[in-house]
Amino acid sequence: MAASATGRDVRILMVGKSENEKTVIGIIIMGRNSNSEATCIHGQWRNRSLTLVKTTDLFSLPQDRWKQEMETCAANCHPGPNVLLLVVNPSDFTEGDRRKMTSILSLFGKDALKCSIVIMTQNDKRVNPSVKKLIQDYGQKQHTVNLEERNLPGNDLYELMIKIETVATNMRKPLMVTEETNPIVVSQAPKTLNLVLCGIHDEWKTSVSKTIRTQKTFHFSKKVANKADVFILELPALCGKSKSTAMKESFDCISLCEPEGVHAFILIVPFHDCTDKDNKELETIQKTLKYRANEFIIIVFIVEKNPDLSEVAMVLEKDASIKWLCQSSNQRFVLMNMKDKQQVSELLRTVETMATRGSFTNDMLKARSQKENTIKRNEKTKQRKQNNLTEKSEKCDGNRKEAILRKEMEKRLDTDRKQVIQAREKMRKEKDDWEEEKREWWQKQHQEYEQRWQEEKRRLRTLRDEYEQELERQRGRKLEQNEEEWKEALRNKLEEIQKEHKEEITKKTEKCDDFNRSYTNDFSTDIKRYRMEVEYMKQRQCEKSNSIIRQLSRKKKIERDFHKLQAKQREEMRSLKSTCPTNNKQLSHLEQAHEKEINEWIQTHVDIATQNNICSIL
Repeated sequence: MAASATGRDVRILMVGKSENEKTVIGIIIMGRNSNSEATCIHGQWRNRSLTLVKTTDLFSLPQDRWKQEMETCAANCHPGPNVLLLVVNPSDFTEGDRRKMTSILSLFGKDALKCSIVIMTQNDKRVNPSVKKLIQDYGQKQHTVNLEERNLPGNDLYELMIKIETVATNMRKPLMVTEETNPIVVSQAPKTLNLVLCGIHDEWKTSVSKTIRTQKTFHFSKKVANKADVFILELPALCGKSKSTAMKESFDCISLCEPEGVHAFILIVPFHDCTDKDNKELETIQKTLKYRANEFIIIVFIVEKNPDLSEVAMVLEKDASIKWLCQSSNQRFVLMNMKDKQQVSELLRTVETMATRGSFTNDMLKARSQKENTIKRNEKTKQRKQNNLTEKSEKCDGNRKEAILRKEMEKRLDTDRKQVIQAREKMRKEKDDWEEEKREWWQKQHQEYEQRWQEEKRRLRTLRDEYEQELERQRGRKLEQNEEEWKEALRNKLEEIQKEHKEEITKKTEKCDDFNRSYTNDFSTDIKRYRMEVEYMKQRQCEKSNSIIRQLSRKKKIERDFHKLQAKQREEMRSLKSTCPTNNKQLSHLEQAHEKEINEWIQTHVDIATQNNICSIL
């Protein structure tokens, strides 16, 4: 939640094309400790509340969304911004960008002119007419920031903050998004589309050119009400030619499209006959045109008939040459059947979208060549200085002078090397930023293509389900027709199985009866033999016990003790018989108890006799 606004608050709204440049400037103003990824950052400057809000990438959004985005940004610095920072890079700021910037800021009304400061992110001595015009429109308020140094020198940062503070102080009321805006239509497409057909297939290029020319004019999207003529050129194949020849032919072709420039380089490739030569042709075009050229290249795959979406997806996934072409062009490609006028119109609408984002001119090609020439001149100058220093070093007398010259030469070489490295790094960053921006835009196009593909897959799935349902209904009708025959066959089969089971059960029953009879007889025999053996063992045990008793009874005392035991047992047996004369189970238990008592009596007296050595048993 932003702090409450007062008259001393500084509320900055930063507008620009490059997200990286806006982020770096935010770090420079708010300090390294600030959250560089946040859209709204709060801080302080000389006891004044400081709020910095970064806009989204408005330059890539449609014009009908600008007002909503600006209202959101203004709400983040309530009650509204009082300083506008316009971040521009002179090396890639075009007239179309200036018109867009002016149209966006017109949402704030005429007061936007009073509180705007142009921040240039490159120390470029060359004059960019579009940047110069922008500075003139907004009261000559400007400041230059070197993005290579994220920590500005104290004086430079102080100067920038003083300019911001002065503008904020002079603004008595915050900026508000107004209903009436500048009537400039920035995204309007050009009246003439300049197209350059590229590739190694001359016959296909000629056919595509004739097909497009048959539609002399075509309608753009609904947002733009005009029609546009098409101006088509055929660029000879550049693959295999020297660098100077390729550059000259490209320059001549682009010159024919001046002053508007080339809105699209269309690489013509047969979809089912793509080779490595097509890849080399695209690579040669990219190397020849170089910086920012990739955003104006679109690949058109020629097909003889409209292919199935699954076939297209399979070819894009498995064909290495086509896959490389799509990746190298940031997935910017279309399939075109020249017999299908709708696909030709779709290609022209795609080119129309590209045309609203600018064009490729010879100035870009010259600027790149001038940068390369500057680097070469710097390298030659460095080599010349090195040679001069070497000659001076040879002419100097004494080791002291040689050491001084060597140090001076090394110092200058280090300085030149750093300058060259910085220049190359800056060029690389600019290229990466542009490629990332364009890649994101074309990824959105690719997502729309994927969505249409998924819808087609769902439609095919629905048709397949309907077919399977109809097939199932036909099968059901055939099953009903054959149901009676199947039932009759099943009844016959069931009767046969029952008959076989009855016969088998009868046989198994007979076998079971025979086994039971045999088992019963054997078991009865075993029981009888077991009982005889038990009786024999009992008889033997009784005889043995009687023999031991006779031996022990030689002692009168032991004999009297045994007679008492017998008398006691007879009394217990008589008592039980008188009480329960028919309970054989209790009688049997009592007999077993008497036998156990006699055995225990025998064992006890045998142990006593053994200890006293009175008698020997057995």
